[in-house]
Amino acid sequence: MYHPSVLPSLVSRSSPEFQEKARSMDALVEDLESKLGAVRQGGGPKAAARMRSKGKLLPRERYGDCELRQHAYSVGLTCMPTG
Repeated sequence: MYHPSVLPSLVSRSSPEFQEKARSMDALVEDLESKLGAVRQGGGPKAAARMRSKGKLLPRERYGDCELRQHAYSVGLTCMPTG
C-alpha cells in the first residue's frame, strides 16, 4: 500500500542477506552497550575507592546528576561542578 509520506523501499527484510546484516548489527549494538556500561562505572569499584581515599569526588558526583548534552562542546558545559 502506498502512502505519500512513506518512501518506498526495495529492501526485503526476509532475505538471507538482510537477516545476516541484522544479526551482525544486533551483535555490534550489544557490544557497544556492554562497553558503555563499563565506561559508566568510571573505572570500577577499585578506582572509585582509590579516588575517595584521596578525598576526591567521582566525576558524576562533581557534576551532580546533570547530563552533558550532545552538543555541549559547542556551547560549553551544561552544568558546573557542585563541589
